[in-house]
Amino acid sequence: MFMLDLARLLKERHGSVLHLYCSGPQEVSFYQELNNDRLFDSINDADVLLPNALQSGLEESSVVARAKAFEARIGCTYNRLAVENRHLGRGYALGGFHHPRSRISQRAS
Repeated sequence: MFMLDLARLLKERHGSVLHLYCSGPQEVSFYQELNNDRLFDSINDADVLLPNALQSGLEESSVVARAKAFEARIGCTYNRLAVENRHLGRGYALGGFHHPRSRISQRAS
């Protein structure tokens, strides 16, 4: 798998600490079985993200301030992480209309 090969390369070349986030317990179990070589330092069920995002009583200004602090720490915005790279990231819906095209996709045959 490409993403596993990429993770190995990051670990070997840069000593990266890798935390994998999955969508539910079935995926967690799948990746735990593949993690015999301890490629991932942790394998986490990301289903905790949505409930946390839907918490009530949050103070908008403090949430935005925290988000900005994380963005400053990692050097890019959440939006860039989520959709900038349609080739490796979450990207765009296949067959969707009016999405901006990347240079890579425009040059590909």
